[in-house]
Amino acid sequence: MIAIALVNVAVVVLRRTRPEMPCAFRVPLSPVLPALGFGFCVWMMGSLNTVTWVVFGVRMAVGLVFYFSYGYRRSRLAASEK
Repeated sequence: MIAIALVNVAVVVLRRTRPEMPCAFRVPLSPVLPALGFGFCVWMMGSLNTVTWVVFGVRMAVGLVFYFSYGYRRSRLAASEK
């Protein structure tokens, strides 16, 4: 749900800040529909219990540790500095 909420925000922000960017799709009733989508996502996330948020936080933390440790060792920038 967090990803969908972020996509709703990104649609509005990108349409305002970079209108010249080619659009693969058009959003009807923009920015009303993305705002409603974001609001419903926040509403649904608010109804989740605490255990769900704790599990989400732990999984995000573990995923970020793997992501950055893998990227740090395998990046082109790190290889060029050796």
